[in-house]
Amino acid sequence: MSSTSRFGNSQHLDSRQALPRMVSDIDVEFVRNFAQELLPDAVAVELGPWMGALSAEIAGRAKLHAIDNFVWTKDHDRRAPGVLAPGDSFEDLYKNILKARGLEVTTHKSNFADCQWEGASIDLCVVDSPKSAETLQECLEIFSLSLKPDARLIVINGANPKFHKMVSYINNLLYAKVFEILPSSVTGKNKAIALTPGVNIADLSRVPLAADTSSEFLNGFRGMVDPAPFLLVGIADLVESGAWQQAYGKLSVLQPDPAHLKIWENLETELSTSEVDRGKLGTFSEMVAVHNDKWSYRKPPTHFHKSAALSLRAFWLNNADKSWRGTAFSPEILNQAFQFGYMGWASKVRDLVRGKDVLDVGCGPGLHGLGYLTAGAKSYVGMDPIIKPDMDRVKNLTAVNKMPFGWTPNDIKARIEPWTVSPMPIGDYGLSRQFDIAVLHNVTEHLHGIEEIFADIALRLRKGGVLLYNHHNFYSWNGHHLPPKTVSALDMSNPGQLEMTDWGHVEYEPDPAHYIARGLNRLRLDELIEITRQHFDIEIAEEIASRPQTGSERLTDRIRHRYPYLEDRDFLTQNLYCVAKVRG
Repeated sequence: MSSTSRFGNSQHLDSRQALPRMVSDIDVEFVRNFAQELLPDAVAVELGPWMGALSAEIAGRAKLHAIDNFVWTKDHDRRAPGVLAPGDSFEDLYKNILKARGLEVTTHKSNFADCQWEGASIDLCVVDSPKSAETLQECLEIFSLSLKPDARLIVINGANPKFHKMVSYINNLLYAKVFEILPSSVTGKNKAIALTPGVNIADLSRVPLAADTSSEFLNGFRGMVDPAPFLLVGIADLVESGAWQQAYGKLSVLQPDPAHLKIWENLETELSTSEVDRGKLGTFSEMVAVHNDKWSYRKPPTHFHKSAALSLRAFWLNNADKSWRGTAFSPEILNQAFQFGYMGWASKVRDLVRGKDVLDVGCGPGLHGLGYLTAGAKSYVGMDPIIKPDMDRVKNLTAVNKMPFGWTPNDIKARIEPWTVSPMPIGDYGLSRQFDIAVLHNVTEHLHGIEEIFADIALRLRKGGVLLYNHHNFYSWNGHHLPPKTVSALDMSNPGQLEMTDWGHVEYEPDPAHYIARGLNRLRLDELIEITRQHFDIEIAEEIASRPQTGSERLTDRIRHRYPYLEDRDFLTQNLYCVAKVRG
């Protein structure tokens, strides 16, 4: 057998000629360091030696046995064009390459699955660049029971996240104590891994190939100098198995490091070829970038109501200190909350709710609570006696219409740990749990017996606790909460609208079943302020003016004369925004 393109006559090779190889300089040095530790007459086995780049480091220090089918492949021809034709045997070429360097090797021509080792006990075994867990398993089954107790097993690419399924299999071997890892042998640059036989080496055949996604996940790599690459490998396995909640949970506890981005980029390439949901994978990869990018990690977005992507980023970054961040992170639910308009108010009050235990009185389905958590709230409890926890029908603030959200309150509660709602009045909620802030968003105008409700809230706030409300003024142009809510929606041919239009609702006397009678309390601004002051010290009482679209330009002297007891302030204040601290 000979070649004329790179090696001349293969029987007379130049011993100084560099060998084609598939391994890096770091891998060669890695193997060299372990080979130098071998004692005289040591036995070494190499599986998959190709042209002998690693064999040359071992053969001079041990009795080397090489196992391979020695068939030249198209990949070999691509790496060393013209040496041999694909399908030819390169066994003689391999032996002559080492012989030209004064080295000897015993070859065993066999496929790994068919090979049986009947030689002496082994001091060093090198598995050269297996590409799959199945291949590595086949290699290990050949010689595992022939390894000496202090033998060294080197797996080239055994620490390479690109081959995440194989790395996960190694984790399973470690966790089962079939092998033990030499932690100092693995560095950030080196992709090889060094192992030694464990107490359960005889149980090799019982170790599953598939990744363990249980609570004992990746415990095999504990004690590593840098376990992060292996954690990313495990996360990739969770993603591939569709265990998204677990994957986000593991990502959340990973120490942020920009170096992880390149590792994940390689993993994502592998995942994108499998049956992983592309949309979910794209979102997950975005969060990997957010988690590990130092600039992003320092800069949570403030106006997160402007896009769904900003909402997800804000949830992740604002809750970096929360143990529940990863497992409570639900992109689909948070995206829907954004689409339905429930991030806007939370974005406005983000500084007041961040880090706080939030009580939401009159919460409805509790979707503002998703916004509060996005802003960094510690926990959220919503209370409303009229909510139905098993009903999926909410107000879409963007479409201004009621429709299914996709999840019931009970569904959300089961998915997002710090979020819960209860169908009860505040007065029935126990006093054992205390809160930092109570929020009422467009609720105060609906409350009957508001003095008692504010008193109940005060009892459930910690010292220094805050009351925050946004009150929709009944005496504003659209304070009736009925059509038309905007000037552009005004339909002069609709008798029902005409009854309400241009402050017709102010002295409207409905029957008891009418919405205005049962749903609105007709509180004046000063009345609400005085009720607030019974238990709270007001810090902010901002009267937000109506806009032309909400009727500010439709006030006339005729209307003023019709209601002489009202001032322009009553007519033209759209909302009262109030921040107050509990007294005492």
